Amino acid sequence: MYKAPFFRRIGLALLATLVPAAATLEARPLFEIQTDVPSIGGGGSSLPDLIEDFIRVREDFSGLDALADYNATLHYAGVAGAIEIEVAQFGNEATLHIPSTGFSRTFTGASRDEIHQQIEDFIQDEGAREWGRFNREMNRHSLVAVTDGNPNSTTARTAEATFQEFGTRPGRTRGERYHGGSVRGRVGFSLFPGYSRFEAGDFKGEAYSLHLAGRFRFNERFSLALLAPVSYLKVEDATVYRAGVTAGVPVTLIPDRPRAPIFWQVTPSAGLTGAGSVDFAAGGLVEHYTATSLLSYNLQNVTLSMGNQYGVYRGRNTSYDDYEFDTDLNQRIVRNGLSVSVPLPGRFVVDVFGRETRFRREAAMDRYRELGGDVVFRFGGRSAARPGRGYLKAGLAREFGNDYKALKGQAGLGLRF
Repeated sequence: MYKAPFFRRIGLALLATLVPAAATLEARPLFEIQTDVPSIGGGGSSLPDLIEDFIRVREDFSGLDALADYNATLHYAGVAGAIEIEVAQFGNEATLHIPSTGFSRTFTGASRDEIHQQIEDFIQDEGAREWGRFNREMNRHSLVAVTDGNPNSTTARTAEATFQEFGTRPGRTRGERYHGGSVRGRVGFSLFPGYSRFEAGDFKGEAYSLHLAGRFRFNERFSLALLAPVSYLKVEDATVYRAGVTAGVPVTLIPDRPRAPIFWQVTPSAGLTGAGSVDFAAGGLVEHYTATSLLSYNLQNVTLSMGNQYGVYRGRNTSYDDYEFDTDLNQRIVRNGLSVSVPLPGRFVVDVFGRETRFRREAAMDRYRELGGDVVFRFGGRSAARPGRGYLKAGLAREFGNDYKALKGQAGLGLRF
């Protein structure tokens, strides 16, 4: 029988595990500028602020004020030598070189303030195409880039949200397995807040997310699903905001039937996700098209499930907080997972899973994996033999890849009517 203290203990254990610890850990600056003048250089978590301090010779760069000419190198989120800057004529001329794209441009003006304004206008507006090419290169080399190429990028988290909705389903009790599709309602709703903390190369961060989904079942074969995931990401002291919407049409090829061993669902979906970060001077819109398969097989005491997903992710131009983003992106992501669901006596179910995500085009991290488990509690029915139309779920997972690791937690509920 369900007892409140049991769930209180679970909640306290999750909270203790997920308390952010990143603030107590020291890491190198997210962005750094090193000059050819000994002992003069600086760093921080806001690229625009760091460039402004350098051009206007403020803060850590005040010692450059009396120099006519000097050079500097900008390191971007773990990518060494991402931008080279040459300053001449006591700050009235500055040349930007981007080695990875071959871009070079010289800005001239009557003062350092004027030079800075020109560079800011270039990054925010007229140079959006070139800056988009630069961000594309950072996606290919930085483990914390905003748009693509790493586990916390926009493409990867969009793929995760789609897979969570269409490539998995919460474990079912013995009663649900016995009665099959007869326990499902026509309208479903789910809400799952999540938290994670991670280490990527030299950097540490944390993320807060909210997975909101609704589903309407037309009949035994066809449904309509809508997702609206949002998230807030913090890398060192830099912030990234994301929000998206996805529509999918789950098609059940082999439906749940009483005592039937196999369930198979295939879901085509499409959507749009927006991301923006003033601190990274990066972001944009990502349109995505995915196909997801979920195949389950019921054994006597467990259910084995396999989820497979292929997605296409393309960039679209947009603006965010005075920035014009030319989102130079064309990625493919494959996500595969296996899970084992074990019904416990009464209303509890335990799910254990393993997943792998692969970037099919050039990325800072070619692939990463995830291992974890969920505890599911079904509620609302008259008896455990035939449970009702709601469930609670809480789980933990560990992500890991080359020079990357993360601990993730998620808890929430689903209802069907």
